Amino acid sequence: MDTSARAQNSDPLSISTIGEDLTITGNVTSTGELHLDGRIHGDVHCVSLVLGETARLEGNVVAEDVMVRGHLIGSVRALRAHLRRERHCGRDNNRFRPV
Repeated sequence: MDTSARAQNSDPLSISTIGEDLTITGNVTSTGELHLDGRIHGDVHCVSLVLGETARLEGNVVAEDVMVRGHLIGSVRALRAHLRRERHCGRDNNRFRPV
């Protein structure tokens, strides 16, 4: 039995976007999908997170799905995580390459 938030709620996820021109200092929480093209200095909790190529997140992530195209400095707790192209991830700026 799938007890995830998505399975319990058949409504489509709402999508929130943080644009390139926006920087948020503090934690961000969403009950839907979050598209980040700007910067966040804080933790993110959401159902689905998409870090765009211009995104920079300095904090920890808790989500069901995470797609990383930008820069992430922090930890990720997710059911599914995807790294696109060559990205910088991790607390010590390690470079990870997807297989």
